Amino acid sequence: MLLSDIVRQTTLSDLPAIPDMASRAPSITSARTVREGVRIAPVSADAWPLEAVSHPDRKHPTLFFGAPSARRASEYHVSDDWLVTYKRIAWALINHPTPLAMYSKQGARYANQPSAGTVNTFMQGIKRFLDWLDSMGVSTLSACTPDLLDLYAQDIAAQDLSTGYKQAFTRVLYRLHHMGPVFEDHERLCMPGWGDATPFRTGPSGENRTQIVHPETMDALLNWSLRMVRECADDILDAWQREPVKTTPVRGAAKRFIRNWLDCHDGTLPANKSGVDQRYLAYLAGCSENQVKTALKDVRAELREDRTFGAPISFVGSAVIDGRPWATQASFYDLVAGRSRGGWPYWVSHLQTAALIVVTYLTGMRPGEALSLRPGCVEEVPPNPERPEGVLTYLVHGTVLKTRDQAHTESLGARDATWVASQPVVDAIRVAERINAGADYLFTTPHAGKLNLGTANAAINDYANWVNDLVRREGHNGAHLIPADPHGSLAPSRFRRSIAWFIYQEDDGEVALGMQFKHLEHSLGRDGYAATGTVGMANMMDEERARAHLDLLDSVTEFATSGTHVSGPAADRLVDQVGQSRVYLATVTSSRAAQALARDSAFAVFDNRRAFSLCVYNPSTALCSPQSPDGPDTLRCKSNCPNHARTDETVAPLVADLERLRQSLRNPLLPEPLRLRQEALAADRLRVVEDHRDNARFVQLEEAHGEEEP
Repeated sequence: MLLSDIVRQTTLSDLPAIPDMASRAPSITSARTVREGVRIAPVSADAWPLEAVSHPDRKHPTLFFGAPSARRASEYHVSDDWLVTYKRIAWALINHPTPLAMYSKQGARYANQPSAGTVNTFMQGIKRFLDWLDSMGVSTLSACTPDLLDLYAQDIAAQDLSTGYKQAFTRVLYRLHHMGPVFEDHERLCMPGWGDATPFRTGPSGENRTQIVHPETMDALLNWSLRMVRECADDILDAWQREPVKTTPVRGAAKRFIRNWLDCHDGTLPANKSGVDQRYLAYLAGCSENQVKTALKDVRAELREDRTFGAPISFVGSAVIDGRPWATQASFYDLVAGRSRGGWPYWVSHLQTAALIVVTYLTGMRPGEALSLRPGCVEEVPPNPERPEGVLTYLVHGTVLKTRDQAHTESLGARDATWVASQPVVDAIRVAERINAGADYLFTTPHAGKLNLGTANAAINDYANWVNDLVRREGHNGAHLIPADPHGSLAPSRFRRSIAWFIYQEDDGEVALGMQFKHLEHSLGRDGYAATGTVGMANMMDEERARAHLDLLDSVTEFATSGTHVSGPAADRLVDQVGQSRVYLATVTSSRAAQALARDSAFAVFDNRRAFSLCVYNPSTALCSPQSPDGPDTLRCKSNCPNHARTDETVAPLVADLERLRQSLRNPLLPEPLRLRQEALAADRLRVVEDHRDNARFVQLEEAHGEEEP
């Protein structure tokens, strides 16, 4: 199927319906067929040859569903209870394009249509999974839970298999989850806890072993934290710091309030573990707790305590999510008072945690450095009056806790340091200053002073759970939930590694976070600290740059081995470099070796997702940054550069973007300037797709010696 045809198969109604597996419907539809005149088995058959979707120069696999006595059938045969579901999965995998949620995701690399070899490998992985479910007494995919999938991953981990096999057998579950909308309810699988990653990751020895926070988890966590400090903070702090309304003292007013309450609530009063909630009743009545206490004496014998009532108060947040208030339900202890005397309401504590997340993540501070910040740490540096394009700069003054001398032999202890900060960081600091007005530190606890690392770790996990409870309670879209991290508890110590990963692995990472890190190489030194020569963010980012380069080479090599189309002026050089890289990738066993490979001009392949292209960088011909030894400048990429090369996998996300533009252009309310811009972009996208379709050549490298695919 042509790549440009994918845009017409992006909705469920456009996809061919899965036929009855007992019928004579073809196992491969005509739209999916790439070879004419070959046999296509009906779906009721016990064997489905994949010759119609295989390249003519390659052997084609066959999927077997018959009795175990058939040739190789034991590799595919599942129990009769699973047979129909198993065949339906195979049919959808063959005939439906890769779900857009997979191959249009930032950083993802999936072919828009799985090859025959991929189908073969995938179905073997599904067979192993269904056999395991059979042994566990599970009869439907919908009965699976993330915990059960984690148990399956543990079972795979205990098997005597290579890491490649383990990755293959668990990665299929991610794809199966995204195929769910085309299946019946009982055939839909939940998202694995590890998402689009794999529980079995490998990497060079000697590298930083700190686990990154999964990108989907970190993205949701940061988005919610920014929303809290920039949109919801006023709602929370105004409710907390507002003076309680005191009614004019009237003799007997508290008694009448209690009597009215009892009449309206069937003789019960709100209570907690300590008895009747006098603080809550005093807040509602607009009187003192002593007045409530006195009033209760007259009704003590007849009242009943209700510990299920809670302490609800009237609250509607001013910030909105999808056009609705972010919160409409709150309690007295959420916004007004802490459970203990002098303590903070729950939402105030969560607001401070959100501010801590923003500060640590968007500055790259170590947790101890962020927790040592003091109120008033932000300095505003006005723009240079001689440069009209100048902007206001913010500096955050604090302490570096992990520093060594130039020989890296002796610890120098804590030293003063300065970070350049962006507006969101400053907003978070301002919120923390409002919470901790008059305190010695920016992040504190009401009774214990400075917040310690253990408490901060627990607070971040409590915060994530609270956000998810809020989303469910308020009925917000499930897309606003913070997914569980596959590596366990969240901790600010993992944020530094996560930000380095993001910059070098995610689409436009340097653009999105350049102000936080990239320009610090020129202003405050590569580590982001003033006058310090420490090993920190710079080296960590070098590791991630090398890791990203290895991942790219490995990914392109994998697709070239299974077969892909290559186009562009640098297509031949790409094929040559990928062919050579297979030999060297196996020799990379350390972080130093990985960084050396990344600097080798013989393997100068870079991912330019903004241009939906690979850059086979040659500094003498590059139009973006001529003669630069540091690689291409993707922000200055030129469409006529001779270093461009494209594969099916780089063009597939472009197709998804083209469909997005087409859907936008169907909107009759789209402003004319924006329409003209999007029409031009769509025309450019279509030109690239058609050029790849018409001029690409098929490339398939010989299989490397070693283990075969499972």
